[in-house]
Amino acid sequence: MKKYLNILRTASWRYATTCSEHMRDVDLLVYGRKTYELMVPFWPDVAKNQSMTRAANELAQTFDSINKIVFSQSLASAEGKNTRIVRTKLQGEILKSKQEPGKNILSGGVSRDSLTASRPTRTGTPLSFRLSA
Repeated sequence: MKKYLNILRTASWRYATTCSEHMRDVDLLVYGRKTYELMVPFWPDVAKNQSMTRAANELAQTFDSINKIVFSQSLASAEGKNTRIVRTKLQGEILKSKQEPGKNILSGGVSRDSLTASRPTRTGTPLSFRLSA
């Protein structure tokens, strides 16, 4: 985990800027437990303390402001007022979220098969699926 955090701390201005710009078109982050635990509390702490480069601080603020769903059977609680844990079937929750009005959905650390069960759009706007390995 320390290695991962060190990589994030030294992220280039261009990468942080690109991520921040992309995330402005997102209003829901979908994570599995492990990815969520890598992202939080790191990014919310950066947002609060403004402890990195200007671009990384902007990325942190954008990340911190977006609603999050964490799919987990074992996570006891989630940090932040805009994060909820879902213990039901991922597929049903994703399909429900796709039907709601809003921006794009960004996911990480969840099964590609679960997310791509169907390809509807969210009120006519193509959904964004960025899947991590």
